[in-house]
Amino acid sequence: MRGLWRRAVVAGLAVGFDLLGVQMPTSVGERVSGAGAWLTTRLRPLARAGVVGPMAITGSTGSAVAGRALEQWSRALPEGLGLAAEALLLKEVLSVEAVRKAARQVSAALARDDIGTAREIWSRSPVLAAVPCDSLDATEMAQVATSRVAAQANSHAVAPLFYYAVGGLPAALAYRWLSAELAHAPEGRFGEHMRRLAMAVPAWASAGLMKVAAELRRADSLGAERVQRTEGRLLEAPARAATVRVMSGALGVRLVDQEGNAVNVAGRSATPDDLQRAGSIVGMTVGLAGGLLLVAGLAWKTFGPRGDAR
Repeated sequence: MRGLWRRAVVAGLAVGFDLLGVQMPTSVGERVSGAGAWLTTRLRPLARAGVVGPMAITGSTGSAVAGRALEQWSRALPEGLGLAAEALLLKEVLSVEAVRKAARQVSAALARDDIGTAREIWSRSPVLAAVPCDSLDATEMAQVATSRVAAQANSHAVAPLFYYAVGGLPAALAYRWLSAELAHAPEGRFGEHMRRLAMAVPAWASAGLMKVAAELRRADSLGAERVQRTEGRLLEAPARAATVRVMSGALGVRLVDQEGNAVNVAGRSATPDDLQRAGSIVGMTVGLAGGLLLVAGLAWKTFGPRGDAR
């Protein structure tokens, strides 16, 4: 099994493992996490010095080299085991179920007017915990959570799958470095531009898929198109906020993008039901991305080169 067809199968397995909560064997997971921690530690002096450009290049290159080594290791295994191993490695850069779970659990708690439980779930969620919620009321929590869920549909789901389809584990891990580790570094123009560029193409793809998902989930796809067209001009609005704009229009609510800008200010306040629907739309968006990758893989298998395209 080679080329894009193999990547489509691995991506499908990875999403399935993520949804089912299948974990990588502890010994392998510790080694992968340890390698990432080692790289981050070695590059932290550059961040403290404000030298984010070299950090961006070195970190993404190191992640790509590690990804290639892991890819070669998995492909040296028997095919079935190798596919599962590569899928588990790819799963480490996905958070599809975490996004859906955050939307589902927080919305349920807010719907019961149990704001204490909602805050406890929020503080434990890898999707929401980065934003303090102690000073937020129920309406603000619904708004911020819906915004975060929409944003991470791209950064934690579609974008890693996109880069995996384009360049395998090296590209997926390099993207993960740029989107996650570099986000916590001091501001630097080169590093920030590099990170934004890496996020731009998959963000626009995610937004397009999310419009289709909104239609399938009986949300307002025309409203999504309207907000994206009026507030998401190509060279003026941040590309990485495209999914927030689409979600805002699809649900008809006011949201806040990753840079703190208000989106769809004419919309109504978000509710727990909107947050739950956002999780549903995100799940459909990821499903559409996986379906497109599968179709591309089948086309590769049927019409692609017959040589070794590993």
